[in-house]
Amino acid sequence: MLRKYVGFSLDKGRYAIPVDSVVQIIRYEQITAVPTAPAYVKGVMNMRGEVIPIITIRERFGLPDLEPTRKNRIIVISCQNKSYGLLVDSVRELIELEEQEIEEAATASLGLKAQLVHGIAKVGADLLLVLDIDQILASA
Repeated sequence: MLRKYVGFSLDKGRYAIPVDSVVQIIRYEQITAVPTAPAYVKGVMNMRGEVIPIITIRERFGLPDLEPTRKNRIIVISCQNKSYGLLVDSVRELIELEEQEIEEAATASLGLKAQLVHGIAKVGADLLLVLDIDQILASA
């Protein structure tokens, strides 16, 4: 079955999440820090009267935190009737993949972060890590 994904970049890697989880993609805006939040929660922002937590995907994968730039985007997703913002380096493209193109067994080589990844797909000469939204949001 063909599914669509939003492709984005972190550091030098390519990642994707299912487009059916995405509400919208917005430019990075000012985020209010929450002192007692876990390290991967960058803070919260007000979006049309709704306060949503912003999760930095860099932190979830153990990548160093960087100062936001004009390229940063927040992918607003809906999961279990709640909205969350995923802070990514940049949004790249809309990708269509057949389910069999995503290799789930390949995630074993990712070590402790394997639970965050649904599978790995080959797109052209690049590898694309397809993320598991439920695991990314676990404990959020």
